[in-house]
Amino acid sequence: KLLLGIADANNYLLTVNDYQKSIDKALATLGTACEVDRVYIFEQHFDIKTKKYLMSQRWEWVSEGTNPEIDNPILQNLDFGKIFPDWLKNLRQGKAIVGMVRDFHPSERVILEVQGILSIVIVPITIGQNLWGFVGFDACREEKQWKQVEIATLRAFAGSISGAISRTQAQKALKDLNKDLEIRIIKRTKALKEAKEKADKANQAKSDFLARMSHELRTPLTSLSLLGETLLRYTDDRGKIWVQQMLQEINRLIDLVQNWLEIASLQQNPYETLKFQKLNLKQLILSAWQSLKILADQEEIILEYQGEENIIILADINRLTQVFVNLFDNSIKHSSPHGLIVVKVEIKSHNSLEIDVIDSGTGFNTFDLPYIFDRLYRGDKSRVRNARGGSGLGLSIVKQIIEAHQGFITANNHPETKGAWFKIILPLDRPQELNSSY
Repeated sequence: KLLLGIADANNYLLTVNDYQKSIDKALATLGTACEVDRVYIFEQHFDIKTKKYLMSQRWEWVSEGTNPEIDNPILQNLDFGKIFPDWLKNLRQGKAIVGMVRDFHPSERVILEVQGILSIVIVPITIGQNLWGFVGFDACREEKQWKQVEIATLRAFAGSISGAISRTQAQKALKDLNKDLEIRIIKRTKALKEAKEKADKANQAKSDFLARMSHELRTPLTSLSLLGETLLRYTDDRGKIWVQQMLQEINRLIDLVQNWLEIASLQQNPYETLKFQKLNLKQLILSAWQSLKILADQEEIILEYQGEENIIILADINRLTQVFVNLFDNSIKHSSPHGLIVVKVEIKSHNSLEIDVIDSGTGFNTFDLPYIFDRLYRGDKSRVRNARGGSGLGLSIVKQIIEAHQGFITANNHPETKGAWFKIILPLDRPQELNSSY
C-alpha cells in the first residue's frame, strides 16, 4: 500500500503542472497510504533581520478529525538551530529523525506534544548538497512504530519532492531570465530605433544638403564647361593641354553632380521617377555591353550571356540599362586583359528573376564588402588595373535603381573565379505599390 502511495504521489509531482496542487495532492496521497494523521513540508530560508537560517511550514495535509497546524504562527520562522539543534545537525547530514515523542528531549517534546503528536518521522529534503527543508509525518491518534523499509521509502519520496522543487526553481529562473531578456530586448530595440531614426534624419539632412548643392553647382559647372570648350578653340597647342585637363575635371564634377541628383530623385520619388515598359532583358544587357565595348576590346575582355533568350520583364529601360553599364564598367576596370564577364539569368519563380554578374578580376577586399554600395565610398585602389577613375556613386546608383524596382542586390567574391560577384533579384511584373498608384 505504501509503495503504491509513493508511486501515485510521484506521479502527481511529475504530471501536474501547477506546483502547489502537485505537492498538495502528493501529500494527501502519501498521508493516506502511510496511515498517518499529518504530512507537512518545512522550508529553510535566510532571514535578513536576524541573519539566521529559519524554518517555516509551507504545505500541510491532515486526516479527517486532525487539527491543522498550517496557520500556527509558532511554526513560522522557527529558529531551528536553537530549538532543535540535534535535529538540524542530523538533517544536514542527511539523517532522518524517527521516534516516539515520549522518548525525545523535554525541550523537543514541548513543541511536539502541544500539536498532539505521538510519533514522528522527519526526512530531509536536499537540493544539491544543501538542506532545503524537510518533510514530516505525524501519528496523532496512536503511536506508530516505523520500519526501516518505510523510512527508506519516505526518503525516496523526499528525493522526488527535491526534484519537483528543483524543476520549479529552474523554470522560475528561466521565466525570470526570459522576462529580463525581453525587457532588455525591448529597451535595446527602442534605443536602436531611436538611434536609427536619428541616423536617418542625419543622412536625409545630408542628402538634402548635397542635392541642393548639386542643383546650385550644375549651372556654374555647365558654364565653366562651355567656357573651357571656347578657350580650347582659341588657345595655342601648349595651352590646350591645360585647358583639356581643366575640362576633364569639370566634366568629372558635372558627372558627380548629375549622379548625386539621380540618387536623390530615386530615393525621394522612386515610383514617379521610373517609367515602366515591357522589355527583352537579354537585348537590354547586350545593349549596355555595346556601349562599353570599345573599352572592353582594348583589354580583350569578353561578355558571356547564360540564360533564356526571350525573358520579358516590366522595368524602366533607361534605369536598368544604367545598372548594367555601371556593373560592366566596374568589372572592366578591375579585370585583367583577356578576362571574362559572365551574366547568368534564371527565372526562380513565376514572379522572381535572379541575375548574376560575375567577373574574373581581382575581387573585393573583404574589408570593403560591407561598404561597396555606400555613396562616395572608394575601396582598395590596388584593385583598379587602369587609370580610369569613378565618381564613387556608380554602385550606389545601381543599388538605388534596383531597390526602386523593389528588388535587391548583393556583392561578394565568387568562390570559383575569385572575382566580383553581383547578385540581383528583380520582380518580373510591376511592383504592387506601382500597380496601386496607376
